[in-house]
Amino acid sequence: MTYRVRNIGIAVALAAVAALLTSFYVTSYKRHVQRNQDHVTVLVAKKDIEQGTSGSDASHLLASQDVLRGSVVRGAISSPDQIAGLSSTTSPTSRRTTFPRRASFCEI
Repeated sequence: MTYRVRNIGIAVALAAVAALLTSFYVTSYKRHVQRNQDHVTVLVAKKDIEQGTSGSDASHLLASQDVLRGSVVRGAISSPDQIAGLSSTTSPTSRRTTFPRRASFCEI
């Protein structure tokens, strides 16, 4: 009888530990998913930006748009000041946050 009680106690303790670990995992994953659902503001081209356009001239060709944090590409522009002293080396397609040919700017 004592072995049986001990085994039941061990099983209950292991089940409690498994429930705690599962709860921690689900909470962490939920926090991670919610962080990617935050909206951030990025700048997108209102119309095509010609190659060779300076960043200060291109700033009036940009419009702000709210997108999900998980959808933002690396190098996205969030402020016109980021491209103020640069010049366009490619022509991005307007109203797109992810370009087939990514917009790039180089120093003037």
